[in-house]
Amino acid sequence: MKDKVPLIYLHQIMKGRYFVAWPVFIVSDDPDKLRFTVAAENRSILTNKNVFEEPEVEYRRRYQTREVLTRLHQSTFRENVLRLIKTTVLSVNLGIVNF
Repeated sequence: MKDKVPLIYLHQIMKGRYFVAWPVFIVSDDPDKLRFTVAAENRSILTNKNVFEEPEVEYRRRYQTREVLTRLHQSTFRENVLRLIKTTVLSVNLGIVNF
């Protein structure tokens, strides 16, 4: 958090499949509850050394974090739909229809 080191966030969508967000930064922590808060950032900021001192950094990170969360849920939804389609097609091909 103090060193402002970019991290990689991996979220398991299903066994063997992960959603990857990079870069993310630790923005706060709660040692008593063993929790920390992660904020996503735009990749283009990594080339700008003064980006952490900019006044709009908090707003930019909020926006980027919201976008990452949306994509994360879209990926999970997509995988669930594809799995459902695969099992439905398999069932229909075997003469078993479960709708």
